[in-house]
Amino acid sequence: MATCLRLVGISLVFLAVAFSAAAQGPERVEVGASLMNLMIVIPQTGSRSILFGAPSGGGLLSPSVYAAIFIAPRFAIEPQVGLLVTSSGGTTSHALNVAGQVDYFVNGHATTSPYVFGAAGLDTVSNSDMTQFTGGAGYRIRFGDRLILRINGRYTHFTNGNGNAVGFNFSIGGVFGT
Repeated sequence: MATCLRLVGISLVFLAVAFSAAAQGPERVEVGASLMNLMIVIPQTGSRSILFGAPSGGGLLSPSVYAAIFIAPRFAIEPQVGLLVTSSGGTTSHALNVAGQVDYFVNGHATTSPYVFGAAGLDTVSNSDMTQFTGGAGYRIRFGDRLILRINGRYTHFTNGNGNAVGFNFSIGGVFGT
């Protein structure tokens, strides 16, 4: 958990720097949440798992809340966080995901655009930590000047021998700023 707190602290410092750079552009931030997620988990040992969520909650395999901070017309830095807590039979478990993503929008942020991304993050599942590295591509659809829909596919590698995953996600967001 200490590693997770360090990652959150680093993310906050990164956000503070990014906000000042983003203030110079016409948009500052896009905030959104995952609506639907399909994930195929392929562990190094054991059986493959298929996870589906609609709306998608808990950010373990697909960050459920994000804030894309535009630092240039085609680039954004995107902190992501998700939390899932379950309780059954007197036992409580949690899954926490904290990640940072860099996005490149082919047509820029002002219009509908395909994009590619890379991310790194930390997953904590009931006191067991693992790091994730993700790459993928998607399509960002603008409706008017504020509403954003995103569709993307991603490949994720989990450290500590936890395998890999292939996922597909649908998110909704809004643009804030001038």
